[in-house]
Amino acid sequence: MTPPHTYRNRLILYVVLLEVFLIGVLFFFYSQSRDAILDVANRNLGLFVSQLNAKIKLEEHELEQSARLISNNVQLREYMFVVVSIGTETAPLKDLFQRQFGWLRFNSAAIISKQGKVLIGGDDKKLLAAVNKYRTADKPGGEVFYYTTENSIEMATVMPVFYQNEFLGNVVLTHTMDASLIETARSVGFGQFFVVSNGKILRSSLEGGLIGQSFKEKYGQLQLGGDNYLVSKVTYFSDKNLPEVWFGFSNPELTGQLDLIRSQMLALALGASIVILIIGIAMIRNFSRPVSRLVSRMHQVGEGKFPEIETVQTRDEFGYLINQFQDMVIRLKEKQDEVDQVQSLLEEQATTDSLTGLYNRRYLYDLYPKLLSDAKRQGNSITVILADLDKFKQVNDKYGHIVGDHVLTHVSEIMRNCCRVSDFVFRIGGEEFLVLTTGGLNGGEILAEKIRNKIEQSPLKAGDLILSVTSSFGVAQLESTDASLSDILARADKALYAAKDSGRNQVSVINI
Repeated sequence: MTPPHTYRNRLILYVVLLEVFLIGVLFFFYSQSRDAILDVANRNLGLFVSQLNAKIKLEEHELEQSARLISNNVQLREYMFVVVSIGTETAPLKDLFQRQFGWLRFNSAAIISKQGKVLIGGDDKKLLAAVNKYRTADKPGGEVFYYTTENSIEMATVMPVFYQNEFLGNVVLTHTMDASLIETARSVGFGQFFVVSNGKILRSSLEGGLIGQSFKEKYGQLQLGGDNYLVSKVTYFSDKNLPEVWFGFSNPELTGQLDLIRSQMLALALGASIVILIIGIAMIRNFSRPVSRLVSRMHQVGEGKFPEIETVQTRDEFGYLINQFQDMVIRLKEKQDEVDQVQSLLEEQATTDSLTGLYNRRYLYDLYPKLLSDAKRQGNSITVILADLDKFKQVNDKYGHIVGDHVLTHVSEIMRNCCRVSDFVFRIGGEEFLVLTTGGLNGGEILAEKIRNKIEQSPLKAGDLILSVTSSFGVAQLESTDASLSDILARADKALYAAKDSGRNQVSVINI
């Protein structure tokens, strides 16, 4: 039987439909907010994993460069030639290695003669076995490979040593990979790191490690220890015999605000429903226009818009409802602003150094193509200033890392103040800094000398401690033959090493 179309029934129907619509709008907004947060999390997870892969590639390059630096050292070649050819004691060779290369960043090192005799190092049997396995006729050395130990994944490189075109042996360097990745993961303040073999966790950054726990990833999702994770694989090597490395964000870390948003939306929905039921009974006359206006505003909210709603001065139920809806839209907008702030914070963390506030290495590679395009269009040339604090390791060893951090922030502030607004200042790792400017070689040298002089004349004052700081600089200019940023960085790095070899606390310019 069709119910009578009385005015009251129509009003009840309208009120019911309005409540359903309101709940649908709130549910839609909550779903959109949740999807937006998870989408940002997925993008940032991908960005961070890409950053990890880039860091690993950089560490491969640094390890290879360190091995090449050792193998090309003239003194080491001469000492090694004497040991290999004449058969003298290896103690002078070991002493030279420690003095010349103890500052390089590696986990372990070995020097092996062409006859297979270990001249330096060699306590790590797994390393020697990995080297013997890697050294084949088609792999003469100079490449990075990986192998596993009982507790870690190791990056290794083998570099041949020649003296007057005579092969003397190989330099072997290793770097512990998973420790480096955990350090990188912790630097962003959240996220977890997993080493997995045959579906089992070998090591992780979680408290307790969950060693031996099953690791079952499906479509980028993982349930572990009662928590859900968004995970992505770190693809820095392709050897199937090595463990897999994964990085992930737990849902509580990413979506903690969703519970608050959900509870507030439920409270708003309940309150709004009660208000609609109360005032709907009294809205028999003259309700069409305010209801239509209210529904129109709801449609706008459903489309993701937050319209400005004028406050109604009348004291009837419609006026009250419209004002309540205005408060709800304001709160929803505040929640949207919170989501935008979280996204902005994640983007800032991905481009700046947390200690100094300078740009980081990742942003350097993102920014360089744009600067290169602008420079070509305006007829300018990009100049790179590479800076490295002198004897910074001694500062850390003598005064501790807290004073070391003060030194880094002190130098960062000096570099920022010395540079122009159009210059870009980066901290690219440890005590290394980089400036991108457009003043040519002459302008770059002047700027580098200005910074060097300011650092030298501005000792760090920390409590009763007054610490003098100096820095060495290498300056290089972009050339038409440069294929990538790495080319100009390599020349600047070469100039930097020339400055250090010449006594430190000076500026060296390389000009092709």
